[in-house]
Amino acid sequence: MKFSILLLASVALGLPTPSNPDYLSSVNQVWDIVDKYSSGLEARDVPSLEADIAHRYLVTFRKNATQQEISQHFRDVDSWLLHSKRDLGFVQAIEGAFSSVARTSNVLNAFAKTDESPFDGYYGKFDNQTLERVEKSSIVDGVEADTIQTSPSFDSKTLKYEDPDDSAAAAANGFATVTLNKQFTKNWGLDRISHIDNDIPAGVGSNYSTIPTMEYIYAASKHDTVAYVLDTGVNVTNKAFGGRASEPVKFIEGEPPGDYSGHGTHVAGILGSSTFGVAKAAKIVSVKVLNMGNAGPTSSVVNGVNWVIQNNNATRAVINYSATGPVSKAMNQAFVKAVEAGITVVVSAGNFMKDACNYSPANLGSVIDGAIVVASSDQNDKFSVGKSWGSNYGRCVNVFAPGSEIPSLHWKDENLVLFDSGTSMSAPFVSGLVLYHQSQNDEPLSPKDVANKIIGSNPGKIESPMQDTPNGLAYNEALGQAPPVSSQAGPVVPTGQPLN
Repeated sequence: MKFSILLLASVALGLPTPSNPDYLSSVNQVWDIVDKYSSGLEARDVPSLEADIAHRYLVTFRKNATQQEISQHFRDVDSWLLHSKRDLGFVQAIEGAFSSVARTSNVLNAFAKTDESPFDGYYGKFDNQTLERVEKSSIVDGVEADTIQTSPSFDSKTLKYEDPDDSAAAAANGFATVTLNKQFTKNWGLDRISHIDNDIPAGVGSNYSTIPTMEYIYAASKHDTVAYVLDTGVNVTNKAFGGRASEPVKFIEGEPPGDYSGHGTHVAGILGSSTFGVAKAAKIVSVKVLNMGNAGPTSSVVNGVNWVIQNNNATRAVINYSATGPVSKAMNQAFVKAVEAGITVVVSAGNFMKDACNYSPANLGSVIDGAIVVASSDQNDKFSVGKSWGSNYGRCVNVFAPGSEIPSLHWKDENLVLFDSGTSMSAPFVSGLVLYHQSQNDEPLSPKDVANKIIGSNPGKIESPMQDTPNGLAYNEALGQAPPVSSQAGPVVPTGQPLN
């Protein structure tokens, strides 16, 4: 893919394009430099994250930097590279996040160019001399080393799928203005997010054959919605997606399209499958940014987010990202851009039993309205505690959602059900609720409005919140609004210690 194609995205989406010839010339100069270095690169067959991110850096520009200043900066970098004593090469992100570093050419990729706004930044591989010059540039706001984002592998369990009783119309319970549906389900999370109070039977775990049938109460969708699942890929042919799923792009090389981990399919199944999903009519768009080892470069995630910004034309959309990594200004900036573009962002809080504010993008909960950071709760409305999947916590968390022993789609076999635990499972419940509420409103909700609706939907329900963590459980309000409570914040307890 030529990078100049990305510049044409605004035309394809019907967005306004700048008419100033000098502005267009400046933008094209950037893409010319990118194309110059990216031509002829090939992807390796086997990805090696540690090798690929060595000497790779993400650069962000000051918010007030003009496109003309940015274009000059790229010309300067071009000159520095030509005279560099060490030619480590840049790595192309759009088509090869795992391109070899042993190249004689250098590759840059600029990102977050939308509508008439200047570029937000770029990334590449720099020798020390070039890196020092980049850091001293007057329009550069920050330079950070590329890092690895992970979605941890959990102690999952696979069992044979058994179809519960057929769904039927639910009693409206006094809400006659809304026609409610009832799905009989063995996914306790669906039951929990559709009821104010906890009615989960005792002993519900991961033995699928003995799980009692529960009820998911919901209203049918009225408007089209789209979920962008940034993950390990999705088995889009699974019949539970009903032809609503697609995978138009991937930013991980060394793997074909699709899911070879199971994580992405499980997440997408919670979000929008007919069997285990919250938003059963949503369109699922897989953007593959993590590999079969549940890991990927931060730069690949940034490119995935920017692809969504450039290609989304839906007025009711959500990004789900169920992974986390070291704090990254470039990554946070990309997600903020998505919110500013009208796309709600939902991310997992992380699974380290630590403060979510110490990770990206989990620290977004304190950065911008419209980005929702989700912690995990268990079947008893308690803070999820587990050796490898205990939930992060803290003021950067916005809301809790079910995340312990959650059944969803198996990535290989439609006759199997996969149980997994963690905030990776909690996030798609909330993403599904974002689209659920969007589908019910005749006017699209802003990211801020839909986030506030979910965050405040069922306060005070978590029995063991952690340090300074807001106490609210995600709820679809199908059976009416939950009563308010005097305080939604959890008590202060020693770091990493759950309440008993």
